[in-house]
Amino acid sequence: MACEVFISFKRGRNDGGGLTRDYYLASDLHRTLVGNGVQVFFSEKDLSGSAFVREIYRALDQAKIIVVVGTRPEYIESEWVHSEWEFFLTAILGKRKSGGEIYTYLEGMSTNDLPPELYNRQSFDSGEKSKLVERILQNLGKTEANKEEKPADAAAFSQPFQGKQEFSRETEAEQDSDNEPNGMEQQLYSLMSAHTPVTTLLGRILVTVLVLVLFFSWSILSIFIDQFTFVSAASIILGGVLLFITWKF
Repeated sequence: MACEVFISFKRGRNDGGGLTRDYYLASDLHRTLVGNGVQVFFSEKDLSGSAFVREIYRALDQAKIIVVVGTRPEYIESEWVHSEWEFFLTAILGKRKSGGEIYTYLEGMSTNDLPPELYNRQSFDSGEKSKLVERILQNLGKTEANKEEKPADAAAFSQPFQGKQEFSRETEAEQDSDNEPNGMEQQLYSLMSAHTPVTTLLGRILVTVLVLVLFFSWSILSIFIDQFTFVSAASIILGGVLLFITWKF
């Protein structure tokens, strides 16, 4: 698979006293990136042989990002480390590596100790490894959110029925929130139509009693005044209409 990140570092100390601090920083970064699904070129051996050199430059040509690890200025300016980041920088400036990024990963030195070509490149201290990894993942489109989705997918496959139920409930909740006005209208309609039979019957009886009382009152009144007035006729008609509406609907 194609290389995505190239880690450039000096492996052996100049005095021949073993591995550099740069190697251990690079090795730790390599493990973290691989654990996040990144294809990383990390050299475990000294550069020697034409075949291995060709492999180095092929990886540099494929990589989207180069991380230059350094604990001393002379290590970053060492022959092979310098040639690696210079090759990558030339490819960026020559438009052959569109979107290419160079990051420096430093310990015991500041950006002021970097070569002038690397001044304006984003730099991270060794205590900011998590920030560097996050930046690399963002640049490669491999965010932490995408990574966290995988366990959820695995759980859905291991328990498909339960996963389907949870998805349905979540979907219904989202639909309710997306259609909030319709939900409010439905609640209002429910409140308006929530009449029990007992309440409706009592209301109709009450209206009927009131109409009958009015009829009786007007009948008594017409006897005493010995005439059937227009008001009495209108009241009877109005009462009949009211009774019809009450019991019809």
